[in-house]
Amino acid sequence: MEDLNAKSVHYSQITTFLEDEFDVEIPYMTFRRKKTIGEAIEYVYDLVENG
Repeated sequence: MEDLNAKSVHYSQITTFLEDEFDVEIPYMTFRRKKTIGEAIEYVYDLVENG
């Protein structure tokens, strides 16, 4: 995720989209701390599966 040079607003938009799409709450700061896209995907997947 660091390689994307994303700004806070981008993370906010991503988490909002994912929350709406998967009907799950995604803690913003925890999501933002993920270092790779793969880690972020795994994190969201776990939230959806264990919801």
